[in-house]
Amino acid sequence: LLGRKQVNTYHLSLMLVQACENSNAQRKLLQRAETAGIAMYDNAFNPLLSSLQLEGRLDELAAVVSKMRTRGMEQDKYTQNVLERSDEKISRMRTQKLKGLLEKSLHAEAWSLFNGLLGRKQVDSHQLRLMLARACENSNA
Repeated sequence: LLGRKQVNTYHLSLMLVQACENSNAQRKLLQRAETAGIAMYDNAFNPLLSSLQLEGRLDELAAVVSKMRTRGMEQDKYTQNVLERSDEKISRMRTQKLKGLLEKSLHAEAWSLFNGLLGRKQVDSHQLRLMLARACENSNA
């Protein structure tokens, strides 16, 4: 569909949420869409912004927001909702993501997210307790 330019922003957003496991995969898909000449609107970037926030990649999130501004993109209410999330809500989202990965026995992915958060000093006691309780017994960490 990308090659035939039959993808719109809705399709792209759906793929970013459903088919991309992390921000790196989302960036690659967005790059492929841009290369294919798909028009990019602010809502196409919302899943990436959300993933960057969830992964604790705050510098990268700021860079994407800056890139959007450079392109003249206005922040819609959905973009604002992502950017205005409280630390408490982000913490709950991170904990739920880790819990979901562990429940699906995706321990390597859970450790990858956790270690990234740890390296970026974004881990809180909820994520630490979860990983200690559920992941250490199933890991070579």
